[in-house]
Amino acid sequence: MTIKTSISLAGLKEVKNAVIGNPSAKSQYAQDTHFVRILLDSLNRQDDIRVEAAHVISSLSYGSPQALSTLLAAGAHHAILYAISRLEPTDPLPLRAAFARALRAVTVSIADVVGPSQWGLSPDYSNDLVQNDAKRALDIIFHTDSLDIYLPLLSSTTNASSTSTSTLHPPTSISISIAQLVASGVRTDAHRTQVSEWLPPSERAKEAARTNGSRRWEKTAVTNSNSPSKYGGWAALALAGLMTTTRDIKLQEAALSALAALAKDNPQVAVPLTKTLPAKDGPCSPSVLSTVLQLSKSKHIQVKLDACLCATHICRASSPASPSPDSYESCEYTIMDILNRMLNVQADEYATPHRTRACFILYYLVHDESSLCLAAFERGCLVSLATLVREITPPEVVEEWGQDEAISLALLREAALTLIASLALLCPEIRRCVTDELNLLPFINSSLHHTYYGVRYAACQCIRALSRLVQALRTNLVDSGVGMAVLDIIMTARESPEAGMTAVEAEAYDRRVLSAALAVICNCVNDFSPLRGVYLAHGLLPRLVQFVRADDDLRRDSLWAIKNLLTKTSVEEKREIMAVLQWEKLIELFDHPDPRIQEQAFNIVRNLSENEEGIDLCFSEIGIDILLDRLRAALESNDDDVTQQAALSLANLVNSSEPNYTTRISNFPRLLSILHNCLTDRKTEIRRPISSIIYELARAGGPDGRKALADEGFGSTLRKIVEWAGPLPTPVAPPLTLSTSGSSGTSASPTQTTAARQSTSPSRSSGSSYTASPAGLRPARYHRVEEDKKLTDMARLALDWLEHGDVYSVQ
Repeated sequence: MTIKTSISLAGLKEVKNAVIGNPSAKSQYAQDTHFVRILLDSLNRQDDIRVEAAHVISSLSYGSPQALSTLLAAGAHHAILYAISRLEPTDPLPLRAAFARALRAVTVSIADVVGPSQWGLSPDYSNDLVQNDAKRALDIIFHTDSLDIYLPLLSSTTNASSTSTSTLHPPTSISISIAQLVASGVRTDAHRTQVSEWLPPSERAKEAARTNGSRRWEKTAVTNSNSPSKYGGWAALALAGLMTTTRDIKLQEAALSALAALAKDNPQVAVPLTKTLPAKDGPCSPSVLSTVLQLSKSKHIQVKLDACLCATHICRASSPASPSPDSYESCEYTIMDILNRMLNVQADEYATPHRTRACFILYYLVHDESSLCLAAFERGCLVSLATLVREITPPEVVEEWGQDEAISLALLREAALTLIASLALLCPEIRRCVTDELNLLPFINSSLHHTYYGVRYAACQCIRALSRLVQALRTNLVDSGVGMAVLDIIMTARESPEAGMTAVEAEAYDRRVLSAALAVICNCVNDFSPLRGVYLAHGLLPRLVQFVRADDDLRRDSLWAIKNLLTKTSVEEKREIMAVLQWEKLIELFDHPDPRIQEQAFNIVRNLSENEEGIDLCFSEIGIDILLDRLRAALESNDDDVTQQAALSLANLVNSSEPNYTTRISNFPRLLSILHNCLTDRKTEIRRPISSIIYELARAGGPDGRKALADEGFGSTLRKIVEWAGPLPTPVAPPLTLSTSGSSGTSASPTQTTAARQSTSPSRSSGSSYTASPAGLRPARYHRVEEDKKLTDMARLALDWLEHGDVYSVQ
């Protein structure tokens, strides 16, 4: 048998016509590894064959993950980059344009597999082998050596303040493809930094020469006033130039989207874009942000949307303190008004995909920022969203509905619900409006039963936000049946695949919906929730433990819910819950490699030890040596959240009235030394419970315990904290209830210690992440801005007992 080593031009055209718009044909050709290798070899033959081969590669890359996996295994990205590197200025335009489109198509397909998604909930390939290959390929595409090959094709010049970088003058079609590659391919901070800091080789050589020739204390940006880094980087300059000088709508759209991708969460790019550009003669040029805002009022809808997205990422990533001729407030309000008009269902000129994109852009603008959420609410965005949801969603629950619905309509519903969830998450008044005034719960409940996973996921996010309102949790969520609908998701996870999806894909999608439902459960099992007892009666606890034991993806969500179940419970209830979870499993979780799992494990100990009986339960069931050993290790963790929960747990445990426990804690090897390090070097949220621990050890530890604390240097450390806080108006004397040793160490604890024991964590700040500790400033040690009144008050009490405890104990 003769194996073909090449494909004719006619054969390539036949393949191209066969695969365009035909997923089954794409899969069939992509499974032929020999054909794929020949196809890649064709990139280095005659020009007409090279063009057709590039077209076929572009089409195949948009096929199934299996097709993309075959292309990656054959090295398609390497082959295309090599082919582009060999291009000459004299090569025909169709050839150069075809190569640029092929690189864009392969890059975007790879980025869609790697994630994260840019618009809504995309397919999850985390359990698919193709994702590992895709991650490596994407890193190669955004490596400096690869950027040297294709990024100069973006433009021959950037603007007046930059140097010419190429003799090529790329036509519009090539610039569009490269800009689209950046817009859709850049998804992570690492790749964003790679592109935004990239310089052409000639510029890099000049920068290196300037750096070597400058004094050590001088920065390159200072010695070189024309450095692209002053204007957001070479790529940002090039894109801004394309955006302002072209009349090609497609190129404008691509440049705006690419600039948005680089500015997202990237102040190094965003801040320069808010500043005016210097000019050699005449007045300064307006800032890029001003130009973007002008384009947001374009009559072309896609340009309008891309400009809103670009302005959104620039505004959110720029510090309001940065000097700028543009008003950040007016910028954000302008974007809100433009997008809100698009959400209006009476605005017939906007198609369903336009409204979908508008919802997600507004989500990017307001998420995790309560002031912007309120501003959008006051401008009527929530009313527009409510009207939109009612127009496209039935109010009654229909099982498995949406199978015959257009995917564009399902995506719009997902986008609208996602935005509603973001608006309601941080603002109680918005949550009350959603439940009471707009009465959206029936439509949200209906969306929980939609066949499209994105709609179900967004509905869960809405309920999670609404469940933060105690009034809604006690009434609306119960009366509407939403609470039980979420429990049904947990108890009866979907096992059959959805239409057009493999069983593996359907399971992956449902796992994300399951995770969102667990986030709701975490809020609904708090002690004040009427759903808590109902959930337990329906077998929630064994289901949560099943996830803890068998599912890495859902373990942290389930532990969060179990932690809240343990809050403010009797010792009998604690025993019952731990009998299901099992103490041995909890001990295993202390050593889990994921810090987020460790954090929740110690948080469980914190809630178990919220009273005297719980403290005894922890020490007796876990073992005092084992528990103190794990706490000691956690206090040395590099993860602040793990250390904080360990410190709060120990702050509860040290409140025991049993003197033997206090002595064991004081004498446990290296524990006092580690506590001292935490008190001096960690953030305020950690130092506060540490000072509470020292106070209890000084009060209940007797003369030997106080001597051990003094020998470790706690006296001078506590004194520095107190001195930085300033003197009290009157001297502090310990309360008489603390002067005798005795009886109830827990009831005698100061308010700060008692509060430290109650960890309900009623909600999480985002869908897949957990409420982090408040971001504390970290200046020099004991700096005034880091001082906290509760910390200094506790430090005074601890220092007073450490210095005068012998006197108080004999009163």
